[in-house]
Amino acid sequence: MKTKMLDNARMFPWVAFVRIFLGGYWLYEVTIGHNWKTGSFTSGPHPGWFGPEAGSYLIEQGNAGIEAGTWNWFGWVLENIFYPNAVALSAFATAVQILLALAFIFGLFNRPMALLGLGMDLFIYFLGNSRIPPFFTIGHLFVLFTNAGLYYGVDGWLMNKYENVKTGSAKLIKSLITFDFITPKMRKVIASVCGILAFYYLLKANVIETGKITMVSTDLAVLFGFTAYGMFVFREGMSKIALTTSLLRIWLGYRLLHEIFVREVPAVNGLPGWGSGEQLAEVFQFIVEQHWGVFGSIVELAFLPFASFWAIAFAIIQTAVAVMFILGIRTRLASKLIAIMLTVLILIGFTRYAPFVLGYVVAVLTLNGGSMLSFDQYKNDEPIYGINISDKIVYALFAIALISVIAANIDGILPDGYKTSMGPVMGAMVAMLATMFGISGWLQNQQTVSNNKFAKLTYESEVNMQVAS
Repeated sequence: MKTKMLDNARMFPWVAFVRIFLGGYWLYEVTIGHNWKTGSFTSGPHPGWFGPEAGSYLIEQGNAGIEAGTWNWFGWVLENIFYPNAVALSAFATAVQILLALAFIFGLFNRPMALLGLGMDLFIYFLGNSRIPPFFTIGHLFVLFTNAGLYYGVDGWLMNKYENVKTGSAKLIKSLITFDFITPKMRKVIASVCGILAFYYLLKANVIETGKITMVSTDLAVLFGFTAYGMFVFREGMSKIALTTSLLRIWLGYRLLHEIFVREVPAVNGLPGWGSGEQLAEVFQFIVEQHWGVFGSIVELAFLPFASFWAIAFAIIQTAVAVMFILGIRTRLASKLIAIMLTVLILIGFTRYAPFVLGYVVAVLTLNGGSMLSFDQYKNDEPIYGINISDKIVYALFAIALISVIAANIDGILPDGYKTSMGPVMGAMVAMLATMFGISGWLQNQQTVSNNKFAKLTYESEVNMQVAS
């Protein structure tokens, strides 16, 4: 077992990458994202969440959800429980999101925190939001099923610290980390409930009259269905990482198709899909007007005059990768193709949707996402984990992150500014992603599990978990 774990040690930093990525984007959302609350250093807090008008934003969003046709029971909960306590609940929601961000970044009690995050996701769905929330949900499910806090997180350190301690508090801590109280029978019951809910939301989507709630119901059906399937097929001794990453791969294929057949018009808060050249030209023109000068000039010279070509190129790549992901064909190649495309899109101003897709594509690429539920699994190729990032590239990534964050702050990052503050928001995204790549690359380059104390803790925790299961 130890030899196998050493051979696969390159996967550990990339499990941590997904966890930190999720925490980083919770922090982004609560500070300067679309649904910002605390604000940046220069903006101050959102007046609808803090100050004399605290609670007004929650009520506004609740009313929007009711008008969009959310479930009647949820409308009742909003009007009778949330609205009268809007001020306190606004502060509570902000605190929970900050807690989730820090817990995932540092890897502390990640399984219970993932459940808390899933509860927060459901509330957001019922308000009628379905474009970005699924990316948080899939991240929470990934962290929950892989127990990602064991990988270079505080959870791994705690498991080693209390490995041979038999006190009540030590047992409680280990139970919170491992969820060892969940028996196979309980898992089947949970899977059954998720399966029933998947069918409920699938059927409900056919009778809901408004588009926003129809999309919410469809996404909930898909997510509950994926969860049920994963829990039903899992067997003791099966790799949790392989199964979870393979399901993530299929889900990403679905989301890429979603941006083609459901979100048909290209926009900076989505992907190009199969939008026409004229539609994409409008997006490029908007970017030219809003982005930093050098990037605006690049778009004006290299993208805008050839909008029809780029529309076809992006559409072909997006469609081909979606099919390859769903079927598990040449998964690693597909991951590289879409990663390059997404990187280009982020740099030229597509900073709302593309970064989320890229983060999870990295997981599929580095964690051998074609190992299960795929055509790739029938090949005899040796699994490849991680990506080659030399120490020089690691240092370059950290330098890029530093330059990007300085440039973004000098220009001034406006909350919810992916349209009006395009350059600084792009800089913030690049800084976050470069930092995460740099950290994971550095951890990966620590040669062996035995000569790095962080990886050693992770290795020992994983062995303990496998023995316990």
